[in-house]
Amino acid sequence: NHVGWPGLHLAYKNETATPPSPTFILDEAYQYLIHKRGILATNGGLNFVGNINVNNANSKYPDIQIYHFHYPRWHVDNVNTIWKVFPADEEIKQNVLKMLQEVDMAVPMPCLQKPKSSGELWLRSKDPAVPVKIYANTFSQQEDVETMLKSLDFIKKMLKTETFKRRGVWLHHLDIPGCRHTKPDSEEYWRCHLRHLSIMFYHPVGSVKMGPRSDPTAVVDARLRVHGMQGLRVIDASIMPTITSGPTNAPTIMIGEKGADLIKENWAAVKDNQEL
Repeated sequence: NHVGWPGLHLAYKNETATPPSPTFILDEAYQYLIHKRGILATNGGLNFVGNINVNNANSKYPDIQIYHFHYPRWHVDNVNTIWKVFPADEEIKQNVLKMLQEVDMAVPMPCLQKPKSSGELWLRSKDPAVPVKIYANTFSQQEDVETMLKSLDFIKKMLKTETFKRRGVWLHHLDIPGCRHTKPDSEEYWRCHLRHLSIMFYHPVGSVKMGPRSDPTAVVDARLRVHGMQGLRVIDASIMPTITSGPTNAPTIMIGEKGADLIKENWAAVKDNQEL
């Protein structure tokens, strides 16, 4: 699964900010319907995405994807909406809301694109109706922790650019109840911060891996048929041998389309007395 870190808050003074008017949402609806802009033109506050390599600059694929959110001053609705998706400690959320009375916040959220850690699924019983046990094993591989911390180093370098310095942007250190034994901005603080505020994206893959019958970890073949069983296929993200270095939505749609084609090919072959 992909792991995100939504707890990094860049704060800055926005002297032109004004409190939302009573007709705020109607004004935003107008901006969207007439001009195709405004908060309703974004994906839940997600404004843009960037990809970087923090371990190997020459790598073909990025190891970190950064999602960028913006919390305008006084606009607490943005925080409430996003934190429903990425839940965190209520006390931390209230501290962020309090900060929004004074500043704007930009929130770059690093996402680990090529995690080394993998989870496990265990059966609870022989009854297929009983939910399985899911062990995410997030950060079980230390390399994943180090890669996420390198993404923080990248964001800190951004703060040293002329644009960020001119705006007076700083990295706000959240008061995390479970990390109060650490010194803010210390390595120990950020490691604690990461473990308290990282979240799982809804991108699980790999539990029904595609591969040859000779691979003991493979479940389905190249035509998505379960090894050793007749008339059973799995056609979803679980057949990916490894996770994609990006969101799994488009690849999963592709798997579904390909799976449909494979089924139609098989039915055509049966009709013509052929085998695939």
